[in-house]
Amino acid sequence: MEVHIRNGEPRDADAVSLLARRAKAWWGYPAAWLDEWRDELTLEPAHLQSPTSFVALCDETPVGVCVAAA
Repeated sequence: MEVHIRNGEPRDADAVSLLARRAKAWWGYPAAWLDEWRDELTLEPAHLQSPTSFVALCDETPVGVCVAAA
């Protein structure tokens, strides 16, 4: 499996937001908590326009995200 890292793009917002939610769910947090955290786990397209945002891809599927604070 090869992982490619590139700068984030606004079009990645939905996929990486879903990835963030799935990551928290993997740790066993209750669905009710995940619902409460929806805003915090949602990355807006503007977040990914930053030059300090990165998305890791495997076969063009996002598998990781990093957005550094400015």
